[in-house]
Parts: sequence; structure tokens; C-alpha cells
Amino acid sequence: MSFSKTLLTSSFLLIVLFFTTTNAADFLIQNNCPYTVWAASVPIGGGRQLNSGEQWTVTVAPGTAGARIWARTGCNFDGSGRDGCQTGDCGGVLQCTGYGQPPNTLAEYALNQFNNLDFFDMSLVDGFNVPMEFVPTSNGCTRGPRCTADINGQCPNELQAPGGCNNPCTVFKTDEYCCNSGSCVPTSYSQFFKQRCPDAYSYPKDDQTSIFTCPGGTNYRLNCFCYQNVNIHFTSSCYIVSENESDLLSVVRSLVQFISEDFQFVNTSSCNDSCIGFLMEMLLRLSGYDAALCATKWQGCSKVPPSGGGDYEYLDVVNHNNSGNSERLIIDLDFQFDIVLYLSFPSREASSLPPK
Repeated sequence: MSFSKTLLTSSFLLIVLFFTTTNAADFLIQNNCPYTVWAASVPIGGGRQLNSGEQWTVTVAPGTAGARIWARTGCNFDGSGRDGCQTGDCGGVLQCTGYGQPPNTLAEYALNQFNNLDFFDMSLVDGFNVPMEFVPTSNGCTRGPRCTADINGQCPNELQAPGGCNNPCTVFKTDEYCCNSGSCVPTSYSQFFKQRCPDAYSYPKDDQTSIFTCPGGTNYRLNCFCYQNVNIHFTSSCYIVSENESDLLSVVRSLVQFISEDFQFVNTSSCNDSCIGFLMEMLLRLSGYDAALCATKWQGCSKVPPSGGGDYEYLDVVNHNNSGNSERLIIDLDFQFDIVLYLSFPSREASSLPPK
């Protein structure tokens, strides 16, 4: 009888050990900014300084819930790991055990929940400090939230904070913005965040378009981006629009070819998804066109040109000629495709917007 109990207990422990080993999740945190950030991870991980280009992998046990990862900026820790940060500070320590102070862009997750699914999201409910993407990297799961807009550069005056952009709840502390009663609706401030980062939570009840799921045991990658400061080296002296490129579509095709053949990132291994749109916008502006990245096809970027967007971004380009007429092109930048597919399928370039 004793032997049977021992065997049963041993078998149970082996099963638990197997479950834990096979369902733990790895979170790879990458700093793609040209400056240092101090990553924070609770309840597992604590914190670590990440210089430009550095990575940190946090292994998280199955069943972990209420977890957050974020980037802190402007930190100045002493030899004992104490002092503070301009954004995302967690009590003045390097090794976080509690949540960070707003404003900070948040990656949130709960592992192995209902139906053994991971639930994860990106939240701007605590404001914004750095652009970020939160993507699954295994189990055939490919879609995750991203927020690569320059929110700090467009932040309303009343929400501005050193190094970031506050959520209105932090500033005004009213039920309208904080949802303390459990019932609230979008506001003009939440729409400001949602238009620029459609994947992210813009206010506490923004569930419908902001929650993502993957099978339990999926691994994830978090990238911190700072495209406005990216260092690019062009092997040619410049890009010149040739005389036979009389229409925007020809210009765009030539720019895509130019990007694919004639540039390289400094301190970066390759041009990954979002940088394609960034480079297109920059090169079109350098060539004299009114260009801006849009979160949606109907945003009207030439009126208020934001930068960045969601899973399906659009590049809005306007050519104002001397005759007073304007030529306008909307380019669908589906970042699930790489630059080779852009070259292979130029018909993706698409259609014009409705009249302004």
C-alpha cells in the first residue's frame, strides 16, 4: 500500500513537472531605441538595464496572471540599484516588485487561462512613453498588438509629461476618464490614443479590439521602438526622382526598389515590418511630397499628419502641382508582407480617398 502511494505521488510530481516545463513562456525584450531603457517585468523578472540593441529573456511560469512588462526611461541608479526614472519608475529601484508610475506604455498578459489560452494586450491606460510591439513567436500564433506612433510628439498640451504622454485619468482623476463606476464611454482623449494605436487599450473598457489570445506555452517578443531617432546610412548620395516618373505610383515603386537595394540600418540587423512605412514616409517627404502614415484609410492624414498606426497602416501621399490640382495616392502597407512581396505584387498600391 505504501509503495502504491509512493508510486502515485511520484507519477503526479512527474506530470506536474512535465506540464510546467512544457508550458513555461519566454518573453524576449529587445531595445531597438538608440538610447538606454530600463525594462521592468512583474511579478517575474524585476528589471534590467538594456542598452541600445540589447535583449533580455524572462521565463514565466504557466498560470501567471496580472503580469506587466514596460520600459523605463531617464533612469539614474546608484551602485545599489536605487534612485529613480523619469517615466515608468517603480519606487526608485532597479528591480521592480510593483507597477510603474505613469506615463508608460504597458504590455500585459495572463498565461494558461480559460481553455488554456494566453490573454495579452498593450495598454495606454497608464499613458505612453515609448513605441512598442508585443508579438507571439511560436505555436503558429502570429498576431499581436503594436503601437509605433509618435504619440509623445503629438500629445495634447494638457496631457504632456516629461518623457511621455499622460492618460487623462492621471491628469483629471474623474470618473469620466478613470471608469471608477465601471461604466464609461470613449472620450476625445481616448480617441486620440485609439486613432494612433488601434490595437492598444485607450480607456479601461476598450476590450473589444484590444485583447489578443494564443495557445498556452506560446513565446513572445517585445520590441521597444524609437523610429524618430533611427540612424540610417544610404550607400548612394541621394535619391533623385527621375523625369519619367510623372505620377505618384511610379515614384512609390522606385522608392521601394531604392529601399530594398540601397540602404542599411546602423546597429540593426535588418529592416523589419514597421520600418518600411517609416522609410517610405521619410523619403517621400525628402522628395518634396506631402506624405504621412495613417492608422486608417479614412483618417485624412494630410490635414493632421500622425505617424504610425495599427496592424494595417496606410501611407497618404499628396502631390501639389503648379496648376492648382492635387494628385493623391493611398498605399496599403500590410506589414505582414516584407519588402520583396511589395516588389512582386505592385498592384497592391490601391485607390484614392473620398473627397475632402
